[in-house]
Amino acid sequence: MDARRRVLWSTLACFLAGASAHADIFVGRFGAPGDPNVVQVFVDGANGNLAPTRLLGGPAALLQTANELVHEPSEDVLYISDFYGQAIRVFAFSAQGNVPPLRSFTSPSLGQPRQLVVLPAHQEILTLAGTCCVATYDQFASGSVAAVRLIPWGGSPGGLTQLDNPSGLAYWPPTDEVYVGDYDTNGGQILVFPRTASGNVAPSRVISGTNTQLGGWIVGLAVHPSLPELYALAGVSGSPATGRIVTFSVSATGNATPTRVIAGGATLLENIGDLNYDARRDEFVVLANAWGGGTPAVLRFARTAQGDVAPIGNLSGPSTGLASIGGVLSAFSDRIFRDGFE
Repeated sequence: MDARRRVLWSTLACFLAGASAHADIFVGRFGAPGDPNVVQVFVDGANGNLAPTRLLGGPAALLQTANELVHEPSEDVLYISDFYGQAIRVFAFSAQGNVPPLRSFTSPSLGQPRQLVVLPAHQEILTLAGTCCVATYDQFASGSVAAVRLIPWGGSPGGLTQLDNPSGLAYWPPTDEVYVGDYDTNGGQILVFPRTASGNVAPSRVISGTNTQLGGWIVGLAVHPSLPELYALAGVSGSPATGRIVTFSVSATGNATPTRVIAGGATLLENIGDLNYDARRDEFVVLANAWGGGTPAVLRFARTAQGDVAPIGNLSGPSTGLASIGGVLSAFSDRIFRDGFE
């Protein structure tokens, strides 16, 4: 290919890549076998009573639940934890309708998976398995597989892990540590393990106590991709149950005081369902009234907000079709087209 043609093709490739770039809000729901609405996709920054732009589900998709959704940019795919389907399923980022997953895997150790984290640098998937444990699998697993590593429930005699009811998961690359949101009779806590931990091992740190404001339970965790910040979505018992977004240093330990807290009536955080941090917009994306009979909503808050503040975005209303919501993701896809000659 001569220089002029290469320049022209490179210009066209850049244009196509820019044209292909788009962001979406994905909301997962608890459906039933064959439900065409298990994943509802909305435009970036969706606010108000808007209809989804596309749906993912149906018999071929195999999805019963989209309890957690993760975008893996290098593959440009969605990893979905199918709670009732007891599987991890992988779809193209742009998938819609009644399409089969690119691949799925199950495992005797998986049970009903909750949150998950994909670690391309280690070619691993970490997930909360069986509502008890932290399990690690090969990133490209397919079919029925064994776990690579497993941190078991801590309630057995001699159990050291302190895992009781894990319900949030995050990973901080600089220290190669995994954060697990958990709750027991003493309330919410965050357990920290080395990524490579396996078996009956004690956490290296525990964030727990009245100063933490972690409430009665933890629904979701997230970390900032570059700032040393850890975010927790915590629930407080009541009718309705209220929620709060709590920020800590990633090195926090013990009865630590948060650096920021978003909480109060103006936040509309009640009967909370999931937390996602959108680094592009520097915003939290949270599910509210995921259960309990209120109007389901996707709320957005600035990362630096604190106190009793109103959300800067509120996606809710009959046109949204939101019901029995379980997971939320705000993600950006930017495919790079290559000419094949490099």
